[in-house]
Amino acid sequence: MDRKVVHPYANYSVKDFDRYQCLKLSWWFYLVMIYLNRVYLVGLLSFANLQNKLQLIKIAYPQPETFYAALVISLPSLLFAYVVFFRKPEASKLVKFLWPKIIWLALFILISEIVLFAIYSVVWSRDIGAEIYWQWLFALLVIAAGKFIPRVRLNLAEFPFKVEESKKPVK
Repeated sequence: MDRKVVHPYANYSVKDFDRYQCLKLSWWFYLVMIYLNRVYLVGLLSFANLQNKLQLIKIAYPQPETFYAALVISLPSLLFAYVVFFRKPEASKLVKFLWPKIIWLALFILISEIVLFAIYSVVWSRDIGAEIYWQWLFALLVIAAGKFIPRVRLNLAEFPFKVEESKKPVK
């Protein structure tokens, strides 16, 4: 059997690349970022609700203490968002260092969230709810799937650099 070798970018068109000639980020990065920063999104959306500011918080976090604990516990998730948003040629050394390791960073953030919530539930004798355990399992599967999604692997292998603009001849 003769297997034909295909370039990894062969399945992508010009529209799939950004201005730095890098493949546009996979949906996976945004899904993980939304999940890891969900407490801040709930807080922001509830703050924007002009009629009842606590209604959305009560839906997502039935116990208000859990919401406030999540605000503190989820602080490391902002680092994930920082790395994704500031992946540019002029990025800091921290972003350049963490970019190839972002799947491990997401796993570390999720596991630290699980451990801190477990400590929270033991120390303050609070039940965090069974649905959170299912959310963690789903998030763990989505984050682990990032290792097997071809576009994510290509995104992690490249980092943007400045591209020289070609000068058009003046007529």
